[in-house]
Amino acid sequence: MWQAYALLAASFFITSFSGAMQPGPVLVITIEESLRRGFVAGLLIVLGHAIVEVPLAIAVLMGLSMLPPRVQALISISGGLLLCYMGLSSLKP
Repeated sequence: MWQAYALLAASFFITSFSGAMQPGPVLVITIEESLRRGFVAGLLIVLGHAIVEVPLAIAVLMGLSMLPPRVQALISISGGLLLCYMGLSSLKP
């Protein structure tokens, strides 16, 4: 039984790591924080990426398009606002 959990954890880690290593904001933050705070910071960012990616993957698999249009709009606007916040936060010294 523990092998199944280990395999699941490894697959989440690999998925998150691959997302964190793609060129983009997550890669920049991973490199920056790993250099500033050490190896553990990079692992925590990968874990955070997994926490975000797993619900998104589940939503896609369940058929996100089946949600009412207002819910889809709310998700889209929330994501856009989050991206704006991240972009503005990266400009601070």
